[in-house]
Amino acid sequence: MRNIFRTYFHYSNSERNGFLVLALLCIFAILAPLIYNSLQKNNQTDFSEFQQEIQEFKSIEAGQKSSTKILNEQNEMELFTFNPNLIDAEGFAKLGLSQKVIQTLLNYRSAGGRFTKKEDLKKVYGLKDTDYDRLKNWMVFSAPVELSNDRQPSENDKNNSWEKSPAPTYTLTTFDPNVADKEKLIAIGFPERAANNLLKFREKGGRIREKEDLSRIYGISEEYYEELFPFIEINLAEKEPNKKEPIEIKSTVPTTATRFDLNAANVEDLQKLRGIGPALSKRIIKFRDRLGGFHSIDQVGETYGLQDSVLQSIKPFLKLEKSLRKINLNTAEKQELADHPYLNKKQAQLIINYRLQHGAFENIDSFLKIRGLPTEVKEKILPYLSLD
Repeated sequence: MRNIFRTYFHYSNSERNGFLVLALLCIFAILAPLIYNSLQKNNQTDFSEFQQEIQEFKSIEAGQKSSTKILNEQNEMELFTFNPNLIDAEGFAKLGLSQKVIQTLLNYRSAGGRFTKKEDLKKVYGLKDTDYDRLKNWMVFSAPVELSNDRQPSENDKNNSWEKSPAPTYTLTTFDPNVADKEKLIAIGFPERAANNLLKFREKGGRIREKEDLSRIYGISEEYYEELFPFIEINLAEKEPNKKEPIEIKSTVPTTATRFDLNAANVEDLQKLRGIGPALSKRIIKFRDRLGGFHSIDQVGETYGLQDSVLQSIKPFLKLEKSLRKINLNTAEKQELADHPYLNKKQAQLIINYRLQHGAFENIDSFLKIRGLPTEVKEKILPYLSLD
C-alpha cells in the first residue's frame, strides 16, 4: 500500500517547484480583477456635473423648439386679397398652401395656364377643399371681389395684408392717350406715376403715334397694357391739321370675315385681331409651339393674359388645319416629355418607368393605365401622343 501511494503521489523537487509556481499564478489570476476594480473605483472621474449640464441644455433646446413651433403655427398663414395669376410662391406660402400645391400652381402658370374664375382653383391637383373655402373670398381677377357676409377682413387684415394687394377699381373705356387728362387716365386704371409720365411726355411735344408706343411709358405693366390695348384710340389728324396727309389709323378688327389657320398664324396675323397686342400675340405663338399646335380653338384660351371676352370675339376668325406635332410614346426621352406644357418632370418619369416595366406601349389604353398620372393630365396630353 505504501509503495502504491509513493508511486502515484511522489514528486521530484523540480515538479514540486513547478506546482508551487502554477498555484501562485492561479491565485494571482483570481485576485487581479478584484484588485483592478478596487483601484478603478478610487480613481473614477465624476461626470455627474457634466451630465446635469447636458440635461439642462436639452431642456432649453426643447423649450426653444416648442416656442418656435407655436410661433410658426401662429404665423403659418396670412389671408389677403390676391390674384392667382400674379401672386408668387412666397405669397402662396403665406396663404397657407403646401409646397407641393404651390409648385403645381406655378407649373400650371408657366405652361401658359390661367385662372379666369374662382372655381378654376378647385381643379388644381392636391388643393384641399378646406384651403379653397378659406381662400375663395380673397381672390380677385380683373375686377374687385366682394366678400361674403360670413367672412369680413379683420383689423389685422386691413392694417397689413389687405393694403398690400388692393383690388383694382378702375373701369376701362376708350380713350386717346394724346388728349386724355390725368383724371381720365386715373379713372381707367393708370398708376399715378404712369399718368404723370405720359403728361410730361406730351408737354415736351411727344405723341403716341402707334398703340405700341404707349407700352413704352414708364410705369405701365405688360399685364395692364394688354387689358388697355383694345380701348386705345389714336386720332393724330385732329391734333395735327397742318399735315399734308392724314395719318392712317390701323384697324384692330379684320376688315373681312376671312378666317386663318391658328396653327400657321404668325405674330402679325394675330395682331390684326381685336384685343391681341404684341406681347399677347408672342405668348400665343410661344404656347402653341410648346404644345405642338392647338387641337381646339378654345385651347388658345389657356394662354396667360388672354381674357375670355377677347377669345369669344376672335373665335369666328380662327380655324385649325395644320396637323399637330406628336410625341412618340415608345421612343420619347424624359426631357422631351417634360418639355410639353401639360407634363412635368415627375409625370414624365412615371411614363418612362411604366414603359421600362411593361415594354413598349401597344395601344393608347396601355397609357391610360399608368397609375399616379392624374386623369385630367391624361386627357389633356392624349391628342399629342402617338405610338409610331
